Amino acid sequence: MTDAFIEILKLLPHIDVAEMEQLYTRLTYAARGPSPHSIYNGDEALIADAICGVLSSRGMDYAPLPLLCRWQGYRAFRAKVPSIMKFLRQGAKPSRSELAALAYFTVELLMEDMHSMNLAIGARNLMNHIHRIPAVVNQCFPGYARSGLLHRMILRRI
Repeated sequence: MTDAFIEILKLLPHIDVAEMEQLYTRLTYAARGPSPHSIYNGDEALIADAICGVLSSRGMDYAPLPLLCRWQGYRAFRAKVPSIMKFLRQGAKPSRSELAALAYFTVELLMEDMHSMNLAIGARNLMNHIHRIPAVVNQCFPGYARSGLLHRMILRRI
């Protein structure tokens, strides 16, 4: 253990050596940050962040990402994400930030479509309907995704 850490631990009352080592282990693990293979780093997180961002920008309540990841419908959501990402990547090779902008834009379109159908709008309901993104985008912008025009349009907004 480092001297600075031992000095800090000495300030804690009634802590024995075993507890000190356990605390040191936990703090060093926490200081490393999330693993690059964390569930919060994948394509699911990109789409879920877009959902939370759209709801937040409109002043609507939403569950935070860690809570959404524990939701029982999250597995079904994760199964839908690869096809959505394939759709967002067609016609262009967007960077991660461009994908985030595309996801945000398409979630906004999905939310407007759900609103027009008088469906309840929330994070979980958007996650349930995420598979509809290609249909909604093609309804609003026919052929744009396939030809790469959707990507170009989003680049102009960034």
